[in-house]
Amino acid sequence: MPEQMHARLFHRLVALFFILLLGAHPASAQNRPAPTPLFDTPGLAAEALKAIAERIGREPRVALVDIRGSEMTVHVQGARPHHLDKWTWIRGRGFFMGMTTRIRGPEIAQPLVATLDPTTVLFPLEGLPLDDLPALIDRISPRAMLEEPALPQSIRIERQLLLVGGTRVGEARIMVHWDTGRESSYVYLNMDGSIHTADVLGTFRARGLDMARDDWHLPMAAQDLAFFGTHRSILRVEIEPRDIDVSYMTRRAAARRRACAGR
Repeated sequence: MPEQMHARLFHRLVALFFILLLGAHPASAQNRPAPTPLFDTPGLAAEALKAIAERIGREPRVALVDIRGSEMTVHVQGARPHHLDKWTWIRGRGFFMGMTTRIRGPEIAQPLVATLDPTTVLFPLEGLPLDDLPALIDRISPRAMLEEPALPQSIRIERQLLLVGGTRVGEARIMVHWDTGRESSYVYLNMDGSIHTADVLGTFRARGLDMARDDWHLPMAAQDLAFFGTHRSILRVEIEPRDIDVSYMTRRAAARRRACAGR
């Protein structure tokens, strides 16, 4: 009998423990916004990238840096030149120890395009503007043209895939993506953090744009089209109600660039 009483008491204590645990983490917490420490903590993104490099044991050449709210994924050159490895830095909340950080990897990563030499998509980490992501996001957010302020859904850094004149890779770019559920927007940055162009077709403001009537788009169009400078051979300029489409010659082939509401 005493053993049965002790067993019942033990089971009750275990049940009480889980009740208290659930009370500390109510089901309503599932509906709260996901934590975004990489987007709202200065220096954390650079710290995460440094931690991955230290785990690898060298300063890696990378094919991709993908940053979500609490997770950073990096594709790096593996032990063999044509191999890509995936490493993931994760910040989460533990049951007993508060915020925890872990690094997962290496895992096999797939190249951008299977037919491309993986070494052609690599770029160095030096100079990436990750020291203060909150300040970077604040600076470029107006260019996203969202109705309500919001944090990005992701920041993705990789070389651009060029399909004109055959499949090849271009310069590395930083793509900042917003998706609020009602609107979506992309802002593309150069590797120094300066704005390259934007795609705001998914915003309410762009959906109602008419170039014959509105003029709010003119500063952005001028900024985007300044990309051409005086050293490009322009083939054609098409002006439509919602964007300006420019075809031009590069050193290798013809290319296109879209300004205003589109890319």
